[in-house]
Amino acid sequence: MMDLRLRSWMFVPGHSHKMVAKVPTLGADAIILDLQDAVPPDEKDQARGLVSRTLGGDTGKARIFVRINDLDTGGGERDLANVVKPGLDGVMLPLTVEPEQLWALDDALGRAEQATGLKLGSIVVVPQLESPRGILNALELAEGPRVVALAFGGEDYALSLGTERTQAGTELFFARAMMANAASAAGVQAVDTVYRDFRDDEGLAEECTAVRTLGMTGKLAIHPAQLDVINRAFAPTEAEIERAREIVAAFDQAGGGVVTVDGLMVDAPVVERARRVLETAEGKE
Repeated sequence: MMDLRLRSWMFVPGHSHKMVAKVPTLGADAIILDLQDAVPPDEKDQARGLVSRTLGGDTGKARIFVRINDLDTGGGERDLANVVKPGLDGVMLPLTVEPEQLWALDDALGRAEQATGLKLGSIVVVPQLESPRGILNALELAEGPRVVALAFGGEDYALSLGTERTQAGTELFFARAMMANAASAAGVQAVDTVYRDFRDDEGLAEECTAVRTLGMTGKLAIHPAQLDVINRAFAPTEAEIERAREIVAAFDQAGGGVVTVDGLMVDAPVVERARRVLETAEGKE
């Protein structure tokens, strides 16, 4: 199973030769080759072929995911038949609501893995939660087979809720907190929804900071211009790293218990948080 914390998750339309060709150089932690919403119905087969060929070539350092279509329509099964192959790290399942969808996907992935000679269970899964019911089932979904992260779909969630997306994001607060809490309880990553204005770096940075405070570990992206902002926002700053080193050093030197660093009490939870900061920093060096 995937143990890396992935900060930026960028959607790339699976039918766009221009965008797919840029995959090795984009700089995202994860690339999501999209066969679902981004692809017109009459171009699905063309997109499957392009994505399949892409997986067999150079995709750079990013982890590669494919967002598939609904399994109930047969489209998802056709997607898997084309993309489950060496080079694929995981599958994103949109509109995930019930755990049964994940068990069906697990079964379909197992068949595809066996057909292509991949190790059983090697392809991981990211359910995309886009409805009030999906959010209410977040913990069960986070504990589903192969799941390494939950991703939030804010547009469809707001539509299902009967409201509109706003700049403040008040309508998404409950869902974000609920999903981040469920992901943390299950030990998986929590990936926030896209920020729609790719020209607004300041607004994107502010939203990243806000959702990181809620427990989100990364964010979906729709444009390469958003990647640097997201990567910085979800990585420890130099000040945070230095502070974490001071805390860990003081705690280790004292041999445990409660210590004081710069006049502030430091106990076990604070030290554990500092250790995680250092682990995250080391993983991104």
